[in-house]
Amino acid sequence: MKSILTLILIMACNLLVAEPLEAVLILGTNLDQAKQYSHLAELERISSFFSTKNVIVHKFYAGDAKWEEVIKVSPRCSFFIYFGHGGMKNFLNMNGFVDSNKIVRDLKLKNNAIVLLGHCCFSAGSSSSDDSQISLSTSKKRVMSRSSVFFKTGASVYYSNNFVEGILIFLINLYQGESIEGYHRNFINGGLFRSPEISMREEISEDYKKDKHLFLYSDRFKGEKYRTYDLCIIGDLEFNINYLK
Repeated sequence: MKSILTLILIMACNLLVAEPLEAVLILGTNLDQAKQYSHLAELERISSFFSTKNVIVHKFYAGDAKWEEVIKVSPRCSFFIYFGHGGMKNFLNMNGFVDSNKIVRDLKLKNNAIVLLGHCCFSAGSSSSDDSQISLSTSKKRVMSRSSVFFKTGASVYYSNNFVEGILIFLINLYQGESIEGYHRNFINGGLFRSPEISMREEISEDYKKDKHLFLYSDRFKGEKYRTYDLCIIGDLEFNINYLK
């Protein structure tokens, strides 16, 4: 009888000890020196934050950013974070282009994972190659095409942000217990990313298929002629950190 009780207690303890979450952090290639330095510093701050939350981090920076190595660890990862170039057809650039077919074929993420893309052209709607004002419909089409690819990898949330520290702020909100809806509320009412130098507004808030919601935001910096689309989030409004545990 005693041994049975002991076994039950051991099993209960094992259930209470959750496995640590894991994250893959990627710094793409062919960046100019200034961007490589700033993106690397930003990723390292994200890595430091993860370390305070006992998240296991797998780093693939620049020369070490090889797709075949990333996909070896990705099935264990709840966070897929990429900083770097993006293109119309080639979504990622890491010692060779990675197109949508490769992502769907090779990339497997842990159930309910979050895909976070930083400073990646087209991923939040706008691109540095845009030489005029793009339409809202064009921006939406871009984020829809990219998010649909990543949602085939096991991900439940797609987040793209072109602001410095934007992804870190999102992660901090997430670990503070905020849902996606709460993050959006903080963004609109709390002034995330706001300053006297920038005008931001919500452009789209609508259902994305049956269990997700799409938020798309535009901005214009003081003195600039055009509005750009630099922040997008798609996911279940109630999604929070507990969905990853």
